[in-house]
Amino acid sequence: MSQLDAAPTDEPAFNVFGEEYSRKRYEPRPGDQHYLHLVDLQRALRPRLERARGTWLDYGAASSPYLRFMSEAEVRRADFATDAEFARGLDYALEPDRPCPAPDEAFDGILSTQVLEHVEDPHAYLTDALRMLRPGGQLVLTTHGIWEDHPCPLDLHRWTQQGLRHALAKAGFEVAECVPLTCGVRGLLEQLTLRLDETWWRDRRWRRERVVGPLGRYAGVTGLILGALRLYSRHRPQGLHAYAERFFAAEGIGREGVDKIYTALLITGSKPA
Repeated sequence: MSQLDAAPTDEPAFNVFGEEYSRKRYEPRPGDQHYLHLVDLQRALRPRLERARGTWLDYGAASSPYLRFMSEAEVRRADFATDAEFARGLDYALEPDRPCPAPDEAFDGILSTQVLEHVEDPHAYLTDALRMLRPGGQLVLTTHGIWEDHPCPLDLHRWTQQGLRHALAKAGFEVAECVPLTCGVRGLLEQLTLRLDETWWRDRRWRRERVVGPLGRYAGVTGLILGALRLYSRHRPQGLHAYAERFFAAEGIGREGVDKIYTALLITGSKPA
């Protein structure tokens, strides 16, 4: 039986986000919201986390959906204790503008998934992660490249490959890889489905009577096309996801320095021995 098959059906005490929130991250399915983004994250993270050994910290843990891939490691969790129920599942309660209360050189590895874009001082966060790692310890971190605003409560940063590499190196890490995820047309399809909301295609920008010049006669057609695509992506998202998986699967996990458009980045680094 696989780890996914053996996953408990009852929600852990700390999973205040709900089991469905976590399931979409450790086992995304076509038709799920943000499927392309989440499945590429899962495919990139899983093989790296299955190699984890020793004691690890999930730094900014939320519901810790990827812990089930770390069966050979002992994992501790650190996050802000937003309420008593959430705090029960934490090993370390974070406080604003304070380092994590874990001791120096306590961990063989640190996991950080989609956290860095919300951190007020990324350099302080990364140097604190370095402090908590043993010499030779590994950081596995993912964050956003191109993505819509999503404050919770803050949304402060977006990263490029060079920028993220520079940030880790400046904090003292030896960077091993920086992998772009959900790239090119696949990434554009993910972003397009985000923008095809209830009202965007009806906006008067796309109506013929509001457009001046030679392109005016095509604006109404553009609105109809966008409206049809919105309806299709809403009612048949599995079809759109199947299309992306069939024709653009290779763009899920890209190549550093080659892919220029990407939804997310995965970077790994180590503390110098």
